[in-house]
Amino acid sequence: MKKGELTYVKFLRSQAATTLLLAAGLIVPWLVYSGWSQTPTIDQTGAIATAPTRYVADPTTRGVLNQLMMVGAFIGLWIMNRRYSVLRTNSVIYVGLAGLAFGSVPMLTGASIGGALLALTVVVGVLMMYSIYDRKAQTPRVFLLFFLLGCGSCGQYAFLVYAPVFLIATAQMRCLTMRSLLAAIVGLIVPVWLLVGFGVIDLQEIRLPQLGVVQPRRMIEMYPPSTLVCAGVAIVAGIWLTLVNIIKVYGFNARSRALNGVLSILTLITAAMALVDWMRLGVYLPLLLCLMAMQATLYLRLNVDQRKGYLTFSTLILLYLCILIWNVVA
Repeated sequence: MKKGELTYVKFLRSQAATTLLLAAGLIVPWLVYSGWSQTPTIDQTGAIATAPTRYVADPTTRGVLNQLMMVGAFIGLWIMNRRYSVLRTNSVIYVGLAGLAFGSVPMLTGASIGGALLALTVVVGVLMMYSIYDRKAQTPRVFLLFFLLGCGSCGQYAFLVYAPVFLIATAQMRCLTMRSLLAAIVGLIVPVWLLVGFGVIDLQEIRLPQLGVVQPRRMIEMYPPSTLVCAGVAIVAGIWLTLVNIIKVYGFNARSRALNGVLSILTLITAAMALVDWMRLGVYLPLLLCLMAMQATLYLRLNVDQRKGYLTFSTLILLYLCILIWNVVA
């Protein structure tokens, strides 16, 4: 690459670039605040009640809580990479890309807090998984992780999708035993068990999840075009980048393969569920944007000396900037 390209890549991986992208993602949604009241109704049902939107009706409060939880998720991603070096780089540009992508669709800031809560919970869960690599005696952490998923599933069924994913992750971390399996099962059951035991709910109130066949016409009616474009870019980029990265990650050592394998499975499953379980698209999307940003940064790192690395990353930034501008002027 030429000197100018190397300078650009250096800036792209700098904290200044991250700060600019993150600031745009956190500030712009408030500029189009009036649109939050018209955000679409997302299927937020869980095992016992409708999800957190029912209890946080004020859009301003929802917006603040969403952004706080997403900032928590971004901090978790930073800790994840700093402590376990899953991306093999000190750059935090993945935080900037994830923040820009999240802020490019104001619906995600003003809608239910279920999506941001899922993203934060899964990021914390991944950190817990990484901390027990090759440590079979850490059954309490397995229980705690699945207990959190069980609590989340009481208000939003999307949390249950990640129970089998984290069970696979437990095997990848070389700590899947009969005790850890029982701990996972008990952790999922305990939240509902406690609610029933204390008389908060009745077993007859528990609802079963419903999945709908993908219906493009209903999706167009239910979600703003900008949200669908944002989701489409995240799904396509997330799947493609993950599959491309897996080829090179296969050459890493066993520990690195296991750590990156967890992110790969989470990205593919989240992208698939965002498409299949489209009525909860707004719930999966914040997490998908975080995972896509991680995969994009890994791709940039693996191809740092090639044009395709920074061109791919820059294309994603440009796309989400266009979506952000679209929402501002619309």
